[in-house]
Amino acid sequence: MLEEAWNLISDDVKAIFKSAESNLNALNTVDLGPKRPFSVGECALWARLTGPRFAGQVAAVVSLVEAPSNNCKAAAVAKEVMAIKYSNKTGLSIEKFLRVALRRQTPQAH
Repeated sequence: MLEEAWNLISDDVKAIFKSAESNLNALNTVDLGPKRPFSVGECALWARLTGPRFAGQVAAVVSLVEAPSNNCKAAAVAKEVMAIKYSNKTGLSIEKFLRVALRRQTPQAH
C-alpha cells in the first residue's frame, strides 16, 4: 500500500521525503514545502518514515485545510492506514482512500 501512496504523490513531495530521510535526526531542519492538499497517502508515508506524531505535525504545517492544534486526527489516520491489510479486492478502494485530503471534522448542523 505504501508503494501506491508513493506513486500518487508529486515529484516535489518525493524530494521532500528524500530530504527528510537523510535528516531523520534533525527533522525540524527539513523544509516541508509549500501549502498543498495533504492526502491520506502522504500522511501514511510520513507516519511510516517518521511516526504518526510527526505526520500530524507535517499536516499542521502544509495542509491547505486548517489542522486541529493537537494534530491527533492526522496521527490517528496514519495509524489506521498502517493497519490496513491489502488484498486484490481492495486495490481501487485503497487508491481512492489514499487520494483523499485530510480535513478537519466539522460539526453537522441539525
